[in-house]
Amino acid sequence: MADYIEIPQANLRNIPIFSDEPNEDLLQEIKQHVRETREPHSWRGHSHTKPEQGALVVYCDEFDVPAPDTVPRVAPCPCCNPHYPQYKNKGKIAWFPDESVIRLIGPQCFKAINEGAHQAALVELRRKQKVRSELATIRRHGPSIDALLKMVDEVSPIAAALDVFLQDLNRALDNELALPLWRVARGGILSVSEERNVPYRKPDGVIEVRREVVPVHFASIAGYGMFDRSGPIAAQKKLGPLRSGLADISRRLIEVGVPERLTDAERTDFAEKLPRARVLLAEALSNAREKQEFLTSDAIETLGRWGRHPTAPYRFSMERKRGAVVLSSASQRSSSPVTVAIGSDAAKALPELPPINEE
Repeated sequence: MADYIEIPQANLRNIPIFSDEPNEDLLQEIKQHVRETREPHSWRGHSHTKPEQGALVVYCDEFDVPAPDTVPRVAPCPCCNPHYPQYKNKGKIAWFPDESVIRLIGPQCFKAINEGAHQAALVELRRKQKVRSELATIRRHGPSIDALLKMVDEVSPIAAALDVFLQDLNRALDNELALPLWRVARGGILSVSEERNVPYRKPDGVIEVRREVVPVHFASIAGYGMFDRSGPIAAQKKLGPLRSGLADISRRLIEVGVPERLTDAERTDFAEKLPRARVLLAEALSNAREKQEFLTSDAIETLGRWGRHPTAPYRFSMERKRGAVVLSSASQRSSSPVTVAIGSDAAKALPELPPINEE
C-alpha cells in the first residue's frame, strides 16, 4: 500500500531501559539519528507502541524530520498513526517514566490520550528549552568576556579623542568658518558646478540646446560622520556601564564555576546582557571606525582640493599639519586660520571584535 512504513521489529515492543529522564547526550544522539536517517521510528531506543489511556509523559525536546517543503508528513506516530506519515516538524522526544520508555511522537498526537498531561508537559518543555537556550548563550559568550573588557579599555580612549575632535571641528565649521559641510557634503559626496549644453524640446516640438549649470560629481570621501550631525560616539556614556556590567557577570561566573549554578534570574539576565553587550560594543566600534576614517583616509586632502575648486559651493582651505587640521574659509569671522587639534589617541588602530565560542 502506498506510503506504508515498515517498522523495525525491535521497535514494535516496549524498550524499557530509560528509568531516568534522557540527558543531553542522549537527546543529541536521537536528533542526530533523525537528521541522518529521516526515520525517528528506527532509533535504537524508540518504543513504537501506543501509550495507555491516561499515561503520563515528559516532553524532553523537539525535532524536525528533514524533508522537502512540498512533503507535509514524513514520520509515523505510535500514538495515532503507526504505519503511515503523520508529522514532519516539531516532533516530540517523549519520555514515559511509568514505563521507562522513550517514544518519538507527533507534536500534538498524545493530546488525544491525555490532554492534561500533554498540556502540562508542553509547558514544562518550553521552560526547559528556555533554560537550555540561556545556558547555551552564556557558554557561547562567556569565554570572550575578558577579551571584551580589554577591548572596551582599548576603544574608550580612542573614541573619546575622536569625540573631542568631532566637537571641536563642528564648532569651528559652524561658529567660526560658517561652512555647512553637513549640508553640502551629505553622505560624503562632493559636487561642483559645471556649465553644459542641455537639449530641450520647445513648445512646437523642435529640439534645441541651451546652456545650464548642473552639479557634477567631484569626489567621495570616507569619514563624513565627523560632520554629518550623526553625533558623537559617546564612548564613556555607552561603554562605561557596559564594562561595569560585563565585569559583574565575569565575577559571578567565576564564583559559581558553571552556568548551571546561576539562579534563574541571573541566568536569564546574563543571557540577555551578554549578546546585547557585544552588539553595543560592535556598534561603538563601527561608529568609531567610520569617524576615524576622516583622519586615516585622504578625506582632509580631498576636501581641501574641493574647497579650492572655482565652482565648489563654498571656497575654503583645509589641510593637515602635524597634529592638527588647519582651516579657513572665505566667509569666516576672523582673519586667522582656525586650528583643530587631533588628540594623540584619535588615529590609533582600533581592535577587532573577538570571536564567540560556537561549540
